[in-house]
Amino acid sequence: MPKKKFNQKNKSLNLKVNSEIYLQILTENLVTQSYVSWLNEYEIMAFTEQAGLNHTMESTKNYVHSCYNNSLIYFFGIFFKDRHIGNIKLGPINEKHSTAEISYVIGCREYWGQGIASKAINAILLFGFTELGLHKISASAYENNIGSIKALLKNKMKIEGTFKENLLHENKRIDLISLGVLKNNFLS
Repeated sequence: MPKKKFNQKNKSLNLKVNSEIYLQILTENLVTQSYVSWLNEYEIMAFTEQAGLNHTMESTKNYVHSCYNNSLIYFFGIFFKDRHIGNIKLGPINEKHSTAEISYVIGCREYWGQGIASKAINAILLFGFTELGLHKISASAYENNIGSIKALLKNKMKIEGTFKENLLHENKRIDLISLGVLKNNFLS
């Protein structure tokens, strides 16, 4: 099977999810104070490795810039009616194995529980498998992040393993749940 040349990433890529939601590659000029504020809100970032870190406009722009310039990472903003409400990342891509991981966050709480993350996950999986030719895409979730696990399962991901007491969350040891889906299983 011919290998995809990931170093030719389309840096102005937009993925239409539906009439209201689209994903757009993030650039530094899309970083707003609102975006930085999500990163600093514990409740929003509680189930991420970003929880408790101090983010600034400069550090956030630097991160977005590094993702933008990395040919093995697709870092999208999730937009609802042109409002940036979250992010979803595919990568880093492992070129040798044609695999990648996804991670995501809905940063605007008023959009929680509306299925937007699930729709964004579906769009990223479809893009990764059909446009990039990936073989497998994985994700992981804190065991108590029930909403995230449900969104992944809804997109044909299967629980592949549990890393017992792998995380320290709010002074308690909790499990890390590993999920994945193969191209053929997702597209069937």
